[in-house]
Amino acid sequence: MVVSPSSSGNSLGRSLVVARVAAQLCEELELVAVDDGPIWRPAASAGISVGIGDPAFVRARLDALEHDGKQALAVAVKPEATSASLVRDWFSGAAATPALWFDEDDHDVAIAAYWTGLAPFRQRLTSQVTNPNAPWRIRRRLRWWTEHADVITTSSSALGDELGLPATTTAVLPHVREPHPFEPPTPSSTLRIGFLGTPIAYKGLEELVHLLEVLPEVVLHVFDGAAAAFEAAGIARERLHLHDGARPDAVRHAMRDVDVVALPQDANEPAARFQLPAKLLDALQNGRPALVSSTPVTDAYARPGIAIVDDWFDAEAVRAAVASLGARDARAASGAQLAEWCAEAFSIAAGAAAVAAVLGRAE
Repeated sequence: MVVSPSSSGNSLGRSLVVARVAAQLCEELELVAVDDGPIWRPAASAGISVGIGDPAFVRARLDALEHDGKQALAVAVKPEATSASLVRDWFSGAAATPALWFDEDDHDVAIAAYWTGLAPFRQRLTSQVTNPNAPWRIRRRLRWWTEHADVITTSSSALGDELGLPATTTAVLPHVREPHPFEPPTPSSTLRIGFLGTPIAYKGLEELVHLLEVLPEVVLHVFDGAAAAFEAAGIARERLHLHDGARPDAVRHAMRDVDVVALPQDANEPAARFQLPAKLLDALQNGRPALVSSTPVTDAYARPGIAIVDDWFDAEAVRAAVASLGARDARAASGAQLAEWCAEAFSIAAGAAAVAAVLGRAE
């Protein structure tokens, strides 16, 4: 059973990744999420049923694991109160001894600290007491799971090293994907750059603004839900091409009109420095070259078609990175190779093999 901390947030996206891998290892799979709002839109077309309810509902589903007569596997995604704490507390009182799997794909301590740091001083102090996902609570959960999990998965070896995860029980599980047949982008006389993610400061919002200043001929392709944030950052509406983010195939549909994906990150901010952008795997899956920041995580992805940008505010460096990806035919050739690499290295089967190897050592 895979427990997601949220029904509405993108942590459900990571939970779906884990569930697809778990389905390769288990006879039966159940994915449950704590109800905190309307289901995360991409989950509607994921092909995996998600049971949604309050924490008592999730606890009841965990209790059912003890009574089916089979070896159970309980998976907590993220070190949050509605996943890691919930499964931990259930396990502490369980009569049976299911195998435990913990998944941490982000530096969630750093992310919590980042958002806490944006609040006024008094609110920051209060949140240390009232916020169930305050940084110190996340650290405490990480310590417990590090000591008790049979297998821990993380999105990169760099993140695992940063968090001090034990090598003997840790497997690297990127955001694995089903392979797509490669389709080159539709023809265009101008370069179309896509940012199909959430515009947050540490995910490079200012860098994207500067990118458009350096490349005045470029139109930025984004999802419609992000338009207001980009316009508030000073990007003129005519520099944006909006895609319907509510479509079941939103990413793949938008990628048809994207030549290059841009994924700037603030490498000085730990919340971004140790993050593997899910949109990088989307780019690989769809065979789109990408411009990415240099971080301990993304540097491992450098290859033809992936251009590392050391300084997004250096106009010449940005132009050189774009030029390194080549013209349309060269980008299509490297894009096809990226899609092939994704199908081999970042498949669900490859992820399952990595997890199975660790579970095998635990038996």
